[in-house]
Amino acid sequence: MQIEPAHLDSTSYLTVRQRQVIACVAQGMSNTDIAAELFISLSTVERELRRARRTLRAANRAELVANAACRGLLTIHRNR
Repeated sequence: MQIEPAHLDSTSYLTVRQRQVIACVAQGMSNTDIAAELFISLSTVERELRRARRTLRAANRAELVANAACRGLLTIHRNR
């Protein structure tokens, strides 16, 4: 299964980077793994997660992913 940020217009809830980070979280990646995957610093990952959690009013990573999925901010592709 592959999870990607949904391609939305500029009026969406989150930035493109925040959606990328959330998609990585949804795949079970750690903050360190996300930083390496997206070629950004660990502090950037932490900042984007904090901002995304605040925007979506999520208490933790699981709730963040669930809220993003419910709002259509993630696209899930099932591998066959």
